This record gives sequence, structure tokens and C-alpha cells, in this order.
Amino acid sequence: MRSEQMSVFGDPVEPVELAGKSPAGDMRFIRERLTGLETGGRGALRLYHPRATAAFSRLDSIRPGYEAARSVVHLFGFEPVLRSAGGHLAVYGPGTIAIDLIAAHQNPRITAMTRFVIFARLLADALRNGGLDPVHGPVPGEYCPGSQSISSKGRKIAGLGQRLTRCGYHLGAIVMLQNADDIRMTLQPAYRALGIPFNPATVGAACDANPAFDVMAFETRLRKNLEGSMELASVKGQELVNGD
Repeated sequence: MRSEQMSVFGDPVEPVELAGKSPAGDMRFIRERLTGLETGGRGALRLYHPRATAAFSRLDSIRPGYEAARSVVHLFGFEPVLRSAGGHLAVYGPGTIAIDLIAAHQNPRITAMTRFVIFARLLADALRNGGLDPVHGPVPGEYCPGSQSISSKGRKIAGLGQRLTRCGYHLGAIVMLQNADDIRMTLQPAYRALGIPFNPATVGAACDANPAFDVMAFETRLRKNLEGSMELASVKGQELVNGD
């Protein structure tokens, strides 16, 4: 089973210990790592706590209310950036853990859905060990709607997105652990500006679903789940300084 998972996830990746410093820098890390795969660069597995980020999609950027939505999220203290994967605006920051998996793969499209399912299962397992009852699938009225959401008690806890290239992929996930109220208050006027239906009641966080949820234990379990399901490279290289 483990070898099958490795073939789904592709070539070895290296665990990258790089704290989130700026939304623009985090997006640049993904872009440069993904582009680097074309010339033999190494893949990466990165778990980090992001700064206050409002990640718009390319689809959002062509909507009439895009500039108004950017102004809204900025007013609430979230830096607007464009991301390469995902359907619509996702807002996250303190109280969130972000996961970026970037890997070379000979045929990333064929294994894309299986990779989604396995990755979601690993996330759900870590949440379940934290005392939640996670559900994998879309949540009616959710922000950034997609088939790979993970929810608890009807509220979205995590979302996954994937971008495929000719020689690899980026699979990203955002897991809401705390501070759901701040996200909810920001998303509501931003989605109104974009003209996209949204139900604020679908925004949730792990600690809302279970006040006894142990964030540190969850992160340890999640890292163990991910690293145990893919081959890790033994050499670590120099990383960009994403502080701008």
C-alpha cells in the first residue's frame, strides 16, 4: 500500500522548514518550486502557519467585483494575493495551518483524483484523532466550494486544491484550527462584492467543533501521516527568504 501511495505522490520530496512570513512570499515559494521541477528541481513538503492571507483565484480576478473584494479583505487586515489553484477566494491566517506538497510526477493528471482522496484521508485521520468527526465532501454554501472539502457538524474545516503541470503538481490544503469568526466576518462582504453565493454558517474551525481539540497534537499527527505516506528526499537545499 505504501509503494502505491508513493507512485501516486510521485518523486521524493524534501521536508521544508520555512515559516510563513508574507502571503506574496508563500505564493512565490510555490511558483518557484513548481517551475523548478521542469529543470530537475526537488519537490517539497511544507507545513506552516501563514500570515493573514486572502487568496483569490484567477476566476475571481475576472469578476466585476474583484477590486471591491480586494479592498474589503484589506480593510479586515488580510493581504490579497492571487493563487494558481482552487476555485474562489479563501481567507486564512493566524489559527490556520497550511500544507504545500509540490512534487515531480511522470503523469500527474492520471493520478490527480486518487492523490486528492488519499491526501484528504490523511487530513481527516489527523482530525479524527483530535476528537472530531470529519466528513469528506462538498458543503452546501461553503466558501471556495469544491469536492475535496473536509467538514465537521456542517462547517468547513479544511479545503484542498491542486494545480497540475506537464511534469508535476502542487497540492495545497488549508486547515482552520482557530479564529473562525475573523474569517467569517471577512468572507461575508468579500463574497458579496464578488457576487458569489455564500453561507457564513458553513465557516468552521477544529476548536469550534471540539473545544478540547489539541492543536499541537494534531500538527504532530498530521506531519507523521504525510511524511509516512510519501518518500522524503534525504538532502535539504537552500530556500528563498520570503520576507517581502
